[in-house]
Amino acid sequence: MHTSKPFGCWQSPFSPADMADAIRYGSIAWSSQSGCLVWLEGRGGCGVLVAGGAGGDISDVPVEDSIRAEVGYGGGDFAVGRGAYFFAKKGQHGLFRHDIQTEQNAEITQRSGCGAGMVLSADERWLVYIEEHSGERKL
Repeated sequence: MHTSKPFGCWQSPFSPADMADAIRYGSIAWSSQSGCLVWLEGRGGCGVLVAGGAGGDISDVPVEDSIRAEVGYGGGDFAVGRGAYFFAKKGQHGLFRHDIQTEQNAEITQRSGCGAGMVLSADERWLVYIEEHSGERKL
């Protein structure tokens, strides 16, 4: 027997704790050089960069700390190109680069402001991003 109830008054199979622990999917990008799809997963309070290859293998990109651009408007946590992943880390200023071949991570900007909105130019020579200093944004 089917019972109708007003919107929001039914018993949900999901608790608030279930929703807080759920994986949240963020930005997505294609890496033509490595032939894989890359996306950001929110796992609890941590941002994890994940790469999925054509063969179906999926793995976390080995980056210490949480990947998260911390500027006022949000978004633009990472970019993909030139054989690398470029990203911002939560709680740290500056931008970082993860080399896909060597799996080495390196800081590529000075620790001056929070970076976000990363985009590689069409020829992949330039990484353009927004940097925020105490609420003031610069390109």
